[in-house]
Amino acid sequence: MLNEALWSLIAKYLAGECTEEETASIEAWLHNENNSEFFKELENTWKSHEPAYEAGNFNIHYCWEILTYKIKTYQKETYKGMTLFE
Repeated sequence: MLNEALWSLIAKYLAGECTEEETASIEAWLHNENNSEFFKELENTWKSHEPAYEAGNFNIHYCWEILTYKIKTYQKETYKGMTLFE
């Protein structure tokens, strides 16, 4: 299971708000095949909710709620009994 700090870092990465150091951390995490596959699903979910952009303002809280729900649903359906993250 991912910890809250990693979820926050992933959200920042998807929103394009990471520092160079944070980006390097995510990219290192993505070298794990399971993490990479999981991230692709998160990224697709994130991109599918672009209506969260309204008149140039990004509603991070709205996106976070949607992403969290989708992540939990995806994990329950796809990774029963598997360890996703090392």
